[in-house]
Amino acid sequence: MLFGWWLARRPAPRGGTVVTVTLRCPDGVYLSDVRTLDRNGKLRNEQQGVGDWGISGPVYFTIEHERRGPGGKHRDLDMTRERNYTAYRVLGLSYTSFKYRSWSDGAVVDAHRASPDELSDLNDQTGAMQLPASCGGSGD
Repeated sequence: MLFGWWLARRPAPRGGTVVTVTLRCPDGVYLSDVRTLDRNGKLRNEQQGVGDWGISGPVYFTIEHERRGPGGKHRDLDMTRERNYTAYRVLGLSYTSFKYRSWSDGAVVDAHRASPDELSDLNDQTGAMQLPASCGGSGD
């Protein structure tokens, strides 16, 4: 049920919105694009993370390997750092919604399956990095 694009929104700490769109692929690879938008919807900051994901019973987990930024900047992450490994408690999962809570800080993510129109709007956002068209391009 988790394969494909998922979208979550939450308030940004200094106003505006944080938009997270995540592509989870059947091979266990994910790409997560996190954008901070100001109150007018203008892009303030963006970064993408690439890693592995999995789910076992009530546990969803991610292992982030790489971070990408605007202009093609990227860096491999230090895999000895604890913060690159995250576990979550699954609170609810259906074909259209996924809600989970971080075991480390208690933050709750309430995501829904992204629609083609939402993905198109994200790709058309001024100054934003392009999202991959499919799982085949997520780890490149």
